Amino acid sequence: MLPAPMPTEEYLAAAQQPYHTIDPPNRFLIVLDLNGTLIYRPNRKQPTKLIARPFLKPFLRFLFENFSVMIWSSAKPENVRVIVDRVLDEELRSKLTARWARDSFGLRSEHYNQNVQVYKDLSKIWNDEEIQQQHPSYQQGGRFGQHTTILLDDTRLKANAQPHNLVEIPEFEATDEQMHSDILREVAGYLQQARMQDNVSSFIRENDFVADGRWQYDWPDEMAGGVEVGEQAHLRE
Repeated sequence: MLPAPMPTEEYLAAAQQPYHTIDPPNRFLIVLDLNGTLIYRPNRKQPTKLIARPFLKPFLRFLFENFSVMIWSSAKPENVRVIVDRVLDEELRSKLTARWARDSFGLRSEHYNQNVQVYKDLSKIWNDEEIQQQHPSYQQGGRFGQHTTILLDDTRLKANAQPHNLVEIPEFEATDEQMHSDILREVAGYLQQARMQDNVSSFIRENDFVADGRWQYDWPDEMAGGVEVGEQAHLRE
């Protein structure tokens, strides 16, 4: 297994600082994983057959209305393209801050086609000027960073370098129990609280996400969906 990057002392110190509620909220960056987090591919040889996690469409609409959104997946670029094109309509795709795939991890050629553990070091995003230029307040000095970035993923180890920026949810495998769950409704409720804080890494450190019913977002049950992906998500209901 490839060695995991470790948090820096500066990162850990910043996550120890107090957080305060702000209104209006900052524009946060949400870094989304795909397979195993939002969708499930039952057969990798059929990349267009995707099962959506319940409440996926209202969840994506909520994200694009309230956050800057980028994709960061360990899948190969061609597979990421297929998934994104199936899940998001053209308008939402155009609003993506970035779309990163397996070629963004800096893997050596011998590891690229192997099932090796990869790590999502958020400093790569924070040091990417093209991404920073898409911050809505870039001209006024606004930047994405530790205080305003959330990684949504199903694997804690991937976030080893910035553990307090991770919202971890159980891997989605489209089990009967998962197809009747509302975890994305809870994640949305949690993110609604997180986006009102001036130091999200400190908020997450003190309030690690647990799907225990505390964070329910007010979506009616009939919006759950949770079937094979058909119609793309879009901003308009």
